[in-house]
Amino acid sequence: MSLRQNPSRPWFQLPPGLGRGRAVVTMLCTSIAVALCLTASPTVGALTARLPHAAPSGYVLIYDGPAVCDGCAAAIGHAVVVAGFPARYVASPDSVPGLLPKARLFIVPGTNDNIEPMRRTFNRVIGAPLRAYLLGGGRYLGLCGGAFLAVQRYWLTATQTVPALGIVPATADTYANNENARLEKVRWFGQVHWMYYQGGPYFMLNSGHVGVTVDATYADGSIAALSYRYGRGMVLVSGVHPEATIAWLTWDGINPKGWEPTFPLAVAMIKNLLS
Repeated sequence: MSLRQNPSRPWFQLPPGLGRGRAVVTMLCTSIAVALCLTASPTVGALTARLPHAAPSGYVLIYDGPAVCDGCAAAIGHAVVVAGFPARYVASPDSVPGLLPKARLFIVPGTNDNIEPMRRTFNRVIGAPLRAYLLGGGRYLGLCGGAFLAVQRYWLTATQTVPALGIVPATADTYANNENARLEKVRWFGQVHWMYYQGGPYFMLNSGHVGVTVDATYADGSIAALSYRYGRGMVLVSGVHPEATIAWLTWDGINPKGWEPTFPLAVAMIKNLLS
């Protein structure tokens, strides 16, 4: 979660006809997107054993409502399309429960700095339907702000935690006090990547947890990403942004020296999550 408001960023130049919007939209895979698919895919370990889908032929549902940072939903949506799946965007939390039964995956991307209204609305409107969806074999991917929302509690201030959706047996806190956008050294399934970071969480696992796989760690060893079996479903949360492109670095004035594109990792992550 970017704990401050992000300005609009040029995440990617979409092919004609594939503009992003905040209405419910379906993105179809195009020949341009297919041509971009995993030209240099990194080695990524399997998440865990295969699990049945809630809707094997359904769309990937991406939340793009209030508090989602500009361009963040479109960026992960492009990864979904390149991975070979149709993406559908939803702007209203009230619409999510009715769309979940036909979704093979629900994604909540990065957000701005104030997700308290979003957290309260999600807990009230989406929490119970989402948990039922996951128990039946659904998938959830939370990136940055979406990862904060997935845990049992996260630190709102230095002295206060608040309850979140509770679909991951962990507490979350911002990894770094300095929330300026930058590259963080992350070890993802044994491979080191410099990854885009802005105010994202690290995860502290609850005692007695089972079914958790640590997918990635920050340089100090704290958890940057994890996956978790929830009933017949799967949850994956990440404090960093594998979907970020060079446009993000340019927009935020980040020196790309030593950086290699991690977008193929985002595509592989989605494919593995839906394998």
